[in-house]
This record gives sequence, C-alpha cells and structure tokens, in this order.
Amino acid sequence: MADDPPPAITLRYSANRGEIWTWYWREWRRKLWPRWLLAGAAMAGAVLALAFQRHRLGAEDFAGATIAVAALWSFFAIYPQLSFKREERTLIVGPGGLETTIGKKSGRRNWREIGAVTDTGTHVVFAVAKTGNAFLVPYRAFAGDAERSEFLRRVAIWRDASREPSRI
Repeated sequence: MADDPPPAITLRYSANRGEIWTWYWREWRRKLWPRWLLAGAAMAGAVLALAFQRHRLGAEDFAGATIAVAALWSFFAIYPQLSFKREERTLIVGPGGLETTIGKKSGRRNWREIGAVTDTGTHVVFAVAKTGNAFLVPYRAFAGDAERSEFLRRVAIWRDASREPSRI
C-alpha cells in the first residue's frame, strides 16, 4: 500500500573514543557548560557548608571545595569515555523507533523518546529526550551520501508518523 511505512534499516558500525570525545566537547560548548557550572557551584557550596558547620572557614576549606569541584568536573569529562563501547553496534531503525545491540547488551527507544535527530556533517545523532544520551551514527555506517539521505528521509517519515494522533 502507498501508506505503508518504509521498511526498517539495519546498520552495523563501531565508534571510537575520538568521535565520542569530539561530540561531547561540541555538546559541552553548546549546552552542557551551564550544567557543569551549576553542579560545581552546588558541590562547592555543599563542601563549604559542611566545613562551616564544624568550624570557621579557612583557606584549606576553600582548597577542599576547589578540589571537590575539579574532581566532579573530571568525572563529567571522563564518564563518556568510561561508558564508551568499542564493540560493533547493530542499529535497527524503523517505524517503531530504534533497536540497538552491542555484544550481549540491547535496548530499544520508541520515536517519542527521541528528542532530536541531527546531521552534524560527520554523524547522524539521535538524542534521547529525557537523558540527553545519544546514538552517534558515523557516516562510514552508510554506503554513501545517497544511502544516508534515504536513511534521514525514512527517519523523518517514521518520526512524523509517531507524532500523529491515532486514527482508531
């Protein structure tokens, strides 16, 4: 039928740490830095409040707060690298959303859970609305520009269809 959604697409690819770092740095500059700043201020405030409850604040307390903030920010920067999975990913994208498998781990996201789909020039990025996590699909996962364009066209159809009210 003409109204049937296009068939699902299966991609297989591996990411590398450099790609994850580049994407994370871009997202940090775009939107993450205020969250880091707020979390750092909260951490410093908590450390100083605890110190103030015990005694009058001194230079060592401010140094401790600085170290705590540096440790927190280091964790934020390192975590994406620690959670990175280098194994080949199988990604099935279809009318119901995304299905992903890496080794023995698998997951599923429906289109309503996907906040944005962005073509960055080197990747197609599926951002999960609630968590901010993302699926990065490198261009090398596609046979060429035509396949990537067709992929993006189908994704737009599936996402639009998921947002239409049910016709039951």
